[in-house]
Amino acid sequence: MKQGFIFLFICMLSLSAKSQLNVSTYHTNAFAIGTNKLKPVSGELKVFANDKFEFVQTELDLFYNFKASTYHKFAVGFGLNLTPFAETDQLRAFTVPLSLEIFPIKEFKKLSFLVEVAPEFMIESDARLRHLWGIRYTFGNE
Repeated sequence: MKQGFIFLFICMLSLSAKSQLNVSTYHTNAFAIGTNKLKPVSGELKVFANDKFEFVQTELDLFYNFKASTYHKFAVGFGLNLTPFAETDQLRAFTVPLSLEIFPIKEFKKLSFLVEVAPEFMIESDARLRHLWGIRYTFGNE
């Protein structure tokens, strides 16, 4: 499983090297690095920190981005939530994130606010609903 995670991470890095890059931080001690949200399909790697190292969660998401309006943009995705440093049970859940990105300044779309709701289909227990909210900064051209 660790080899698969490493392979997906390397693939994601190679995608972001040729495209716009964004960095997000969420209220629940999570941060993310993502690829170009202006393209129809983008990827994102989230890390849920502030836990014992073996319990740190990572999530790989693939998003379909709907056409952006002046002040907002919607995206829907599919993700794998993992605990890559745990000795067992590394695949934790499948997620379906629904994301709303809000651009408060029309002329400066590099800065945005995020709201995300994601059903998490847990591998060893019941499903649950997760929400995240945060801020994103996008590097590169708009």
